Amino acid sequence: MPKHPSLVAALAALGLTLPVQATVAPPTLEQIIMMDKREGLENRARAAFGDIALIEKLRDWRRTWGFILVGEEGSQRPPRLLIKDEYGWYEMRSGETKRLSVELGLEINRLLHRQELWAEDTYDHAAKCEGTSRLFVIMHAGQDKFGRLGCGVDGLAARLARTAEKGRVLSGEPQTTAPRQQERRRPSGASPDYFQASNAVSGQLFDMAAAWERKTLAGFVDPYAPDVVLEGPFGTHRGRKMVVDWARHLQDWDAPYSEADRRLRVERIVSTNQQAKHVFYTTHELRWEEDGIPVRQTFSTMWRNHGGLWLIAHEKMSDVKPVTEDRIPW
Repeated sequence: MPKHPSLVAALAALGLTLPVQATVAPPTLEQIIMMDKREGLENRARAAFGDIALIEKLRDWRRTWGFILVGEEGSQRPPRLLIKDEYGWYEMRSGETKRLSVELGLEINRLLHRQELWAEDTYDHAAKCEGTSRLFVIMHAGQDKFGRLGCGVDGLAARLARTAEKGRVLSGEPQTTAPRQQERRRPSGASPDYFQASNAVSGQLFDMAAAWERKTLAGFVDPYAPDVVLEGPFGTHRGRKMVVDWARHLQDWDAPYSEADRRLRVERIVSTNQQAKHVFYTTHELRWEEDGIPVRQTFSTMWRNHGGLWLIAHEKMSDVKPVTEDRIPW
């Protein structure tokens, strides 16, 4: 009941209202349980690897592009921790690290790039668990997911956690548990394969530009295949390591981001309607500023399909040229 009803009535007559204080709903019991269990899993990782700031470092995009943490609920055994850097995936162990195979790393990336994964409900409190449940945390490119295994129906996130847990590529194609989303309308004349490939590679290119701005080397080189061939004014680089070493010298990745930095942007992506089952060809241009002068660089790219994950297999780069007109002249 308001303390001053006459004031409220007067304001109402003028079409005005008293300011209403915003309220935040308190967490539900289920949310509290989930937060406690997640914190317990992450604390076991901190203790196992002797680093109290471990999880915070892993969530920092500047340090890593992703991680997967899997462990038995309530167990004191060290959880399994996989981390993604600019060269791929490795497992963190007590006192050592172990680089994952190329095949396993590609499978993990393939699942992570399925957008349905991030829409899944991965923790059903009502589901009965078979034996001891295992908890998992998945983080990739700023997206985050917490869930448990052995309880209810498994989707893409659970499949990814199981893959990390077992350390091998699992058989069969996983199905998502995410609600069905309305598909984007396909342009007239575009084949389904072409439409899907075009959306996927466009997303990869925009992710590269975003990673450049955040100075995240792992994100910038993420779309390059392990056996990529990169041709440009510098010569020819073969293999992911050479490409990473080339990209490392493009800017100071350890320096803090500022408004004065070069702002890389994808100006245009051009492709023709093509079969796009195994390979896909695009041309795109990147633009930025150097010493206040707009410049551009053109890329002719061949992408290869790794089970739904499109990666750059061969790319040719032009010289860096000044921008003399708004229209892209090709």
